[in-house]
Amino acid sequence: MSLQQLPNPTNIPLGVTESYQRQNTNLFALQTGLDTTNPRDNGTLITIPAGGIVEANGVLYRVVSQQTIIKPNANTAYWLEVEVSSNGQTAAFNPVTRPGEWDSNRNGCYRTNNRRTLNWCSLGSLQSAPAIGTAADRIVNRNGAKGTWHYNLSKGWYFVNLQSGNGAAGTVGNGTNGNGANGSWSANTAGGAGGGGGVSQAAAAARRTLQFIYFHEGGTVNIRVGANGGNGGIGGRGGISSTDRTGGGGGGGGCGNGEASSFNGIATDFPVGGNGGNGAGGRGGATARPGQGGGGGGVNRPGLGGLRWDVNGGGANDHEPTAVNGTDGTARNGGRGGAPLNTAGGGTSIRALGGWVGENGANGADQATGGVVFAAGGGGGGPGMDGKDRPNGTAGGFCVVHSLAS
Repeated sequence: MSLQQLPNPTNIPLGVTESYQRQNTNLFALQTGLDTTNPRDNGTLITIPAGGIVEANGVLYRVVSQQTIIKPNANTAYWLEVEVSSNGQTAAFNPVTRPGEWDSNRNGCYRTNNRRTLNWCSLGSLQSAPAIGTAADRIVNRNGAKGTWHYNLSKGWYFVNLQSGNGAAGTVGNGTNGNGANGSWSANTAGGAGGGGGVSQAAAAARRTLQFIYFHEGGTVNIRVGANGGNGGIGGRGGISSTDRTGGGGGGGGCGNGEASSFNGIATDFPVGGNGGNGAGGRGGATARPGQGGGGGGVNRPGLGGLRWDVNGGGANDHEPTAVNGTDGTARNGGRGGAPLNTAGGGTSIRALGGWVGENGANGADQATGGVVFAAGGGGGGPGMDGKDRPNGTAGGFCVVHSLAS
């Protein structure tokens, strides 16, 4: 046995029993729940230094020599239970996987076998951690919607499971590139389709989770559940050609960043949103001015604006030198579609606007008969709204808290 009893003081001399008894009562109140043991864990071995004192069921025990305990499983979290000998004179430490319930009368955690555990937990993960949907011992269940809550929890040990709102997962969640015209150089050619907006994902790779063991001193805890990132806007289509000048489609916007969730200031990371898709180039006929590329959708990495296409084998006069390309997207909006401007024939095109956050890009202007307006590129889709900017009640992550008292 590694711990030795420290006898409680008596009320001798008998002549002043009342005074000594008052003193003893005060001393006993101060020692109740005492724990100065200060264990440490190097990942595989728990060490309890000599000299520490712990009180268990009204009796004080001192660690008379340094103790070492090999963890049964290096990756598991353990508490140390105080096992008292049959004669009550000595005690030993046992590693256990649950701490017991906080007893306010005894000022410590006691297991169902009436043994106290130290005010300490080793490194490692909780053994047989409760799943999100487990109702037993569940104290808090905020699952699936953004918001802020305040709970009054009793003193003791808890297991906290946090998940952020969703963002992108790899390339899923990115906006897709806009399409160029379909390759026909003839009249009445449809413009290129706009790229699709990125959608925030429910896959594990698109969110951030955090699980931890937490000792609460009692009182209010603050909980924040983060929202999913919003979907990116769709890129606008390129303008339709009445002759041979089709516009390219705008790139789709990437989904927005997911929002972190937190418990009493301990927060998950947040998953980043998707990238914007690139705008596509427009196409022109053998002697005609080409249509222009669509603007790229914007988010964390904005998409690039499409470039104007020169005609096949064309010379210096076979493209529109004053035409502008589609602009790149930004973190706040999709890029503007490109268009021929100040053309020799007097025709011009209004540039399609990119979408703002969560908006679709505008379609490119169609080419009017007679060449007064030339086919223009579509605007880029706007980036999805970040979860932190979305309102309470929006679909999001979760915070689930289980008591470890049982």
